[in-house]
Amino acid sequence: MFAAFKFNAAHQLQRAWFLHLLLLFTNILTTVISLILLDTHCEEWSFPVNRTILMLVLPLLPVISGVIITMNTRFAPLLKWSALESGATKIKSEIYMYRARVGEYFPRVRNDIDIMVK
Repeated sequence: MFAAFKFNAAHQLQRAWFLHLLLLFTNILTTVISLILLDTHCEEWSFPVNRTILMLVLPLLPVISGVIITMNTRFAPLLKWSALESGATKIKSEIYMYRARVGEYFPRVRNDIDIMVK
């Protein structure tokens, strides 16, 4: 169970990083395209800029960002990662407590003497 929790936690953390970087990329790309379209001197640049394509792509990027934010909120990979890591740590703690025979795993020796007897 510990290994399954650790594996799934790593998978969820990887998913969280991917969604975060994808969202960051789309937001930066939206800003860059907006700045390019606002610049009136695009013809003076050394690389060709097709304004028609950029004007078609620009409205789609916020929609894509919204979908990524929705996926991140709906699937909540960072919350799942933290829950799985916490569970794995608790299981590991229980394993070590059992192996060391401490806490509730300590064998108690009971006295046969009853204190209420006079």
